[in-house]
Amino acid sequence: MTDIFWDEQSEPEEEEVRYRRPWWVIATAVIDWIILLAVLPAALMVLFPFFFLFYVMLAGWLVFVSPVLVVINALMFIWGLRRRQAGTVTLAIVGIFITAASFLIVLAWQAQVVILGIGF
Repeated sequence: MTDIFWDEQSEPEEEEVRYRRPWWVIATAVIDWIILLAVLPAALMVLFPFFFLFYVMLAGWLVFVSPVLVVINALMFIWGLRRRQAGTVTLAIVGIFITAASFLIVLAWQAQVVILGIGF
């Protein structure tokens, strides 16, 4: 009876072997993790003036490249959703959320909004 159990599980499913992440999904995930690891400590410590200024500066940089971040995260979201990759979809949502929150922080600070070198 144990031979039957192990024979059933010896062959991997076709879906597990077939999907590989493209290079642009891996690059986007690395960028999102770097942004998340940079924003999270500053967002947790906004009560201290230095960290709040660091967070505003970081938000300004994220707003500067926001169209690029939104597009690559949207593409990563679509790719992950079609292949049922929950971690990839979640990371794409977090990346878009951080970009939107950065835009709101820049507006709340009343700083000049600069997107890809064009000031508004």
